[in-house]
Amino acid sequence: MQTTLGQIYNNWAAIGKLSAIDLPAKQAYGLARFLKDASTHYEEVERLRTTLVTRYGTADDAGNVTVQPEKMPEFLREFGDLLATEVDVYDPVLTVEHLSEAKLSALTFFGLTWLINRPGDSA
Repeated sequence: MQTTLGQIYNNWAAIGKLSAIDLPAKQAYGLARFLKDASTHYEEVERLRTTLVTRYGTADDAGNVTVQPEKMPEFLREFGDLLATEVDVYDPVLTVEHLSEAKLSALTFFGLTWLINRPGDSA
Protein backbone atom coordinates (compact mmCIF):
# COMPACT_ATOMS: atom_id res chain seq x y z
CA MET A 1 0.00 0.00 0.00
CA GLN A 2 1.11 3.56 -0.67
CA THR A 3 1.45 5.93 2.26
CA THR A 4 3.73 8.75 3.31
CA LEU A 5 6.54 8.81 5.82
CA GLY A 6 4.47 11.42 7.66
CA GLN A 7 1.54 9.01 8.09
CA ILE A 8 3.86 6.49 9.68
CA TYR A 9 5.93 8.95 11.72
CA ASN A 10 3.06 11.08 13.02
CA ASN A 11 0.90 8.08 13.94
CA TRP A 12 3.63 5.86 15.38
CA ALA A 13 2.11 5.74 18.89
CA ALA A 14 -1.26 4.62 17.49
CA ILE A 15 0.43 2.06 15.23
CA GLY A 16 2.28 0.69 18.25
CA LYS A 17 -1.01 0.06 20.04
CA LEU A 18 -2.07 -2.25 17.22
CA SER A 19 0.82 -4.57 18.02
CA ALA A 20 -0.75 -5.42 21.40
CA ILE A 21 -4.12 -6.46 19.97
CA ASP A 22 -4.96 -10.14 19.60
CA LEU A 23 -6.04 -10.82 16.03
CA PRO A 24 -6.86 -13.90 13.96
CA ALA A 25 -3.69 -15.50 12.61
CA LYS A 26 -4.04 -14.15 9.05
CA GLN A 27 -4.50 -10.56 10.22
CA ALA A 28 -1.75 -10.92 12.85
CA TYR A 29 0.65 -12.07 10.13
CA GLY A 30 -0.31 -9.15 7.89
CA LEU A 31 0.07 -6.70 10.76
CA ALA A 32 3.50 -8.14 11.61
CA ARG A 33 4.64 -7.62 8.01
CA PHE A 34 3.28 -4.06 8.04
CA LEU A 35 4.98 -3.31 11.38
CA LYS A 36 8.30 -4.55 10.02
CA ASP A 37 8.06 -2.23 7.00
CA ALA A 38 6.74 0.70 9.03
CA SER A 39 9.38 0.40 11.76
CA THR A 40 12.16 0.51 9.16
CA HIS A 41 10.71 3.73 7.74
CA TYR A 42 10.09 5.22 11.20
CA GLU A 43 13.68 4.56 12.31
CA GLU A 44 15.06 6.13 9.13
CA VAL A 45 12.89 9.24 9.55
CA GLU A 46 14.02 9.56 13.16
CA ARG A 47 17.69 9.20 12.11
CA LEU A 48 17.26 11.88 9.44
CA ARG A 49 15.35 14.16 11.86
CA THR A 50 18.27 13.93 14.28
CA THR A 51 20.66 14.79 11.44
CA LEU A 52 18.55 17.84 10.56
CA VAL A 53 18.43 18.97 14.20
CA THR A 54 22.22 18.75 14.30
CA ARG A 55 22.54 20.62 11.01
CA TYR A 56 20.17 23.46 11.90
CA GLY A 57 20.58 23.41 15.67
CA THR A 58 22.91 24.85 18.24
CA ALA A 59 24.30 22.94 21.21
CA ASP A 60 24.08 24.42 24.69
CA ASP A 61 26.69 23.95 27.43
CA ALA A 62 25.16 20.59 28.39
CA GLY A 63 25.37 19.34 24.81
CA ASN A 64 21.63 19.53 24.14
CA VAL A 65 20.97 20.58 20.56
CA THR A 66 17.94 22.72 19.72
CA VAL A 67 16.89 24.44 16.53
CA GLN A 68 16.83 28.18 17.06
CA PRO A 69 13.81 30.19 15.88
CA GLU A 70 15.72 31.81 13.01
CA LYS A 71 16.63 28.37 11.59
CA MET A 72 13.23 26.77 12.26
CA PRO A 73 11.67 27.60 8.84
CA GLU A 74 14.53 25.85 7.02
CA PHE A 75 14.36 22.86 9.36
CA LEU A 76 10.58 22.56 9.01
CA ARG A 77 10.73 22.85 5.21
CA GLU A 78 13.30 20.09 4.89
CA PHE A 79 11.63 17.86 7.48
CA GLY A 80 8.24 18.46 5.85
CA ASP A 81 9.65 17.46 2.46
CA LEU A 82 10.93 14.24 4.04
CA LEU A 83 7.55 13.46 5.65
CA ALA A 84 5.78 14.00 2.31
CA THR A 85 7.82 11.20 0.72
CA GLU A 86 5.62 8.35 -0.49
CA VAL A 87 6.62 4.81 0.42
CA ASP A 88 5.25 1.31 -0.05
CA VAL A 89 4.43 -0.77 3.00
CA TYR A 90 2.70 -4.11 3.30
CA ASP A 91 -1.08 -3.68 3.54
CA PRO A 92 -2.26 -5.55 6.66
CA VAL A 93 -5.87 -5.56 5.34
CA LEU A 94 -7.45 -4.73 8.67
CA THR A 95 -11.11 -3.87 9.03
CA VAL A 96 -13.12 -2.43 11.87
CA GLU A 97 -14.53 -5.94 12.36
CA HIS A 98 -11.04 -7.33 13.00
CA LEU A 99 -10.61 -4.74 15.75
CA SER A 100 -14.08 -5.13 17.27
CA GLU A 101 -12.70 -6.62 20.50
CA ALA A 102 -9.91 -4.05 20.82
CA LYS A 103 -10.03 -1.21 23.30
CA LEU A 104 -8.91 1.88 21.38
CA SER A 105 -9.52 5.49 22.25
CA ALA A 106 -11.13 7.72 19.66
CA LEU A 107 -7.82 9.57 19.31
CA THR A 108 -5.92 6.33 18.68
CA PHE A 109 -8.51 5.15 16.18
CA PHE A 110 -8.35 8.53 14.42
CA GLY A 111 -4.60 8.00 13.97
CA LEU A 112 -5.29 4.61 12.36
CA THR A 113 -8.14 5.43 9.99
CA TRP A 114 -5.78 5.59 7.00
CA LEU A 115 -4.71 2.01 7.76
CA ILE A 116 -8.07 0.39 8.41
CA ASN A 117 -10.40 -0.52 5.58
CA ARG A 118 -13.95 0.18 6.58
CA PRO A 119 -16.93 -1.84 5.28
CA GLY A 120 -17.72 -0.76 1.75
CA ASP A 121 -14.14 0.30 1.06
CA SER A 122 -12.15 -1.64 -1.48
CA ALA A 123 -9.66 -3.85 0.30
